[in-house]
Order: sequence, then C-alpha cells, then structure tokens
Amino acid sequence: MLLFDPAGAMRFVAWRGISDAYRAAVDGHTPWVAGEPGAGPIAVADILEADESDALKASVTGEGIRALAFVPLTEVGGGVIGKFMVYRAEPYTFSAEEMNLALNIARQLSFAIERTRSEERALRHSEQFEAVFDNIPVMIKLFEPQSSTLRLNREFTQVLGWTSEDARKTDLMAELFPDEELRERVRSYMDECQPGWFDVPMIARDGRQLETSWANIRLSDSSRVGIGIDITDRKLALERQLLLLREMDHRVRNLFSLASSMVRLSAREPGDRAELAADLQERLAALASAHALTTRQPGEEGGTVSLHGLVGAILTPYQRGEAVQIRILGDDIRLSGEAATSFAILIYEFATNAAKYGALSVEDGCVTVTTRRRDGRLELDWEEDGGPEVAPPPSEGFGTRLTKATVGQLGGSLERHWRPAGLSVQLLAALDRCEALDFAPKGAS
Repeated sequence: MLLFDPAGAMRFVAWRGISDAYRAAVDGHTPWVAGEPGAGPIAVADILEADESDALKASVTGEGIRALAFVPLTEVGGGVIGKFMVYRAEPYTFSAEEMNLALNIARQLSFAIERTRSEERALRHSEQFEAVFDNIPVMIKLFEPQSSTLRLNREFTQVLGWTSEDARKTDLMAELFPDEELRERVRSYMDECQPGWFDVPMIARDGRQLETSWANIRLSDSSRVGIGIDITDRKLALERQLLLLREMDHRVRNLFSLASSMVRLSAREPGDRAELAADLQERLAALASAHALTTRQPGEEGGTVSLHGLVGAILTPYQRGEAVQIRILGDDIRLSGEAATSFAILIYEFATNAAKYGALSVEDGCVTVTTRRRDGRLELDWEEDGGPEVAPPPSEGFGTRLTKATVGQLGGSLERHWRPAGLSVQLLAALDRCEALDFAPKGAS
C-alpha cells in the first residue's frame, strides 16, 4: 500500500513479500496526482505489453511480477490519497468481479486511514490547545454547559489564585465578585457573550483587588471561553499619569503667578532698569532650577525633591574650593512640588544676600542650614558665621516683600537676627504644606 506524502509523492507505507530493491525502483510511481477526483482502478494483464519504460518493466519482472492492478484509495467524497497494489506472477486478466472486490477493500482501507488521520489530527489539536491553554500569558476560563465543567488555565491560577479543582468545590463567582450587584452584571455579560471587552474588578484568593478586562466567546457546541488580562498596573500607571498632569498644570499656574508677582514687585522698585532686570532674571532662573529639580525624577510620584537636596543644589555655586563654607544638617523631608518652588525662592534670597553682604562674600565665611520636624511644623535655621558685620536694611525692598509673601504661602513665619557674627534666620512652616504625602521621614543627619 502506498500513500501520497505532504509533497505529493507516492510512498510505500505497508507491504508484504516484495524486496527493498523493488520498492526503491518503483517508489513515487503513480498513474494519478494527489487529490485527483474520479480515479478508477487500472489493471495491467502483462507488464511486458504495457506502455512503460524498459527500466520499470525490468524492475517489475525482476521481482517475479507479470500482472498487476492499481486500486485507488480515496477520501470520502474526495480525491485520491494513495493506492494499493495486487500482483500476479503470470500474465492475468482481472475480472470485473475481482476489480469490484478490490474497490470494496480499497474503500475499507480508505475509511480506516481517514479515521486514523482524524484521530491523529484530534490528538494533535488537543495537544496544541493544551499547550496554548496553559502557557499563554492571559487568563482563560472554559465552561462546558453540557457537563457543567469549568476549566481555569495556569495564568488564571497565577493571577487570581484559584484552580479548576477549587472551582468544583466552591462558589467561585461569589469569591471573585463579592458584591451581588456586580456579580449579576458579570453573569449577564457572560451569558450573553457580547462582543468587545468588559472591564471589571475581581478579588483574588489572597484578598487583593485586581482590575481586569475580559472578552467572552461562545463556541458552536455552546461552550463559553473567557479571555482575561490583568490591567491593574496599566490602570495605576494611567492614574499616576493623570495625577501628574493635574499636578504639573497646577504647579505651572503657580509658577506663572509667582513670576507675575516678581515682575509686579520689581516694577515698583527704584533704581537702574538694567540692574532690576538682571536681578529679576536671576530670581526667575532660581524658580526654573527648582522646577527642574522636581520634574527630573521619574521614579518619584508627582515629581518631588528632598529639602536638603534642594538647598544643596542652590548653594553649590557658592562653595569655594575645598573650604567647608556650607553645611546642611538635621531632618530631611521630601517636598511637594509647590513647597519646593517656595523654598527655592527663600534659599535663593538668603544666599544672594549672603553673597552680597554676608558670610558668602568672604573667603572664611560659613553658612549652616539646620532643619527640624517638630509638632507638625518644619523649622529651618540659616546661620552665617565669619562674615562682615551686617545691619538691618534701612527700608523694606523687593526681596524682603517677596520673602514675606512666600513664607505666607507655606503657612509660616520668619524672623531675622543681625548678630555681629552674621545674620541668623529662623523660618517656621506648616509641615502639611511642605511635605510630599508619600514620604517616609529620614532620621537626623
């Protein structure tokens, strides 16, 4: 017996009483092409009288064969899939009855081949399904209403914690959807198998609430397949993005408001316009620096910066060589975006005045900034030492008015003491107006 291989060549698959040399010589020989419809048996009474090549005749007669019959094997309602051969040692004319018998045998062989192939296909499809079912990185639940069987794949178990065995022992819908109203909505969606995706929160076995999205498909045998994905991280990321956008919008509005106030206060100041413009430009640059510090940290929600980090960034340009001119001590906190802008203005004002008139204007001068958390307040002390003696200004200038307005935004107060050793500033601010909500306080340094 011979069957067509996937490439359309006729190959031996079963035989008895013929040699390897004969099979090799006639391998691939066929009077039909694969799938040819309406093929009938072909009988050759004497191979020596047939219209075949001498080489083929020699191979056949060398095997002790003179008469032979080609009987097609066909698919049910289809074309040729192979053939089986009948051989006689002497010239022989096959009768109609013998050919009909051969065709009946061929039909039985064809049925058996088709059944075997169907079983192999079914097994192959089953193996493919199982491989996909348990390895695909999405949750799958398969419900067969005839047997009331619910199967859950490996991803379902990994994400939600429930197995197919658990589903047979418990009311899984009640566990996944404790809220009765939501549970009925989900059940209705599953029964109707509506097109599209359905976003729904689910409770995992360990009590966590996960955000999921599901699509349901009804198969021809009424089985239902649910395909789900865990979108918890995606939703959290989207919420963080929206929160960040709202925060940035709010902060940009505040920056414009502060910039507008600076311009308005500067316009009232007497003096050279070029000098006022340069001074205003430096203050705006400090604002820009504070804004950059609070937006360059993508790992921090809302774009936050530590108070010590902000103070250090603003004061670094005033550090001279290896001399320790600037020290930052005490409790650090992570500032909210708005508070960072306010502290940037204040520290810039303190540093600018110290560089012009105070401790940062001389080689041996030193500035110590100490911060403390106490009773719901943030305390910041600015101490200058080693600089020239300073006196209170004769009048309240632009910087002083800007400082007062900024301290007011922090819900705090500010005191200055002009000591012989240098200026001392005590700033108090409401901690809840300064600290980012997700910050865990560090100990004193």
